[in-house]
Amino acid sequence: MITHEASSTHKYGHTEIDDLAEVLGVKTIVHGHLHQDYRATLSNGIKVIGLPKAGVLVTSFSALIG
Repeated sequence: MITHEASSTHKYGHTEIDDLAEVLGVKTIVHGHLHQDYRATLSNGIKVIGLPKAGVLVTSFSALIG
């Protein structure tokens, strides 16, 4: 799932993003709004990727969903 806002893994993130991702069966959340490059995992196993300012995530689509 690609979002503007961050999940709860960021100190300014939102638990609503976590909840939505879980309901939708998402495996990975990618966000960019807070401009910090980091990787995390929610307690339910969903991976989270924060992108830096002007950051680009280069990966295959299958890597995002797998």
